Amino acid sequence: MDAAHLDAAALAEALKASGKRLLPDRVEVTLMNSDTEQKPTREAIRKWFDQTSAKASSSDIVFVFFAGHGTNVIGDK
Repeated sequence: MDAAHLDAAALAEALKASGKRLLPDRVEVTLMNSDTEQKPTREAIRKWFDQTSAKASSSDIVFVFFAGHGTNVIGDK
């Protein structure tokens, strides 16, 4: 069963809910998975890291979560 995208979505929702309660208007969550408009392509991930590093300060916490099954891509499959 392919549940990695569901794990990522559940974690994003938990972080949003906790952040809203504990640090209102100070928590930003970005979700990239197969179910979102923003797919987790190499380019999208690199762009996110570039944007985040430009706006995050030394007092910020940046949490990155990658979920996957480590499948190999062979040929066109």
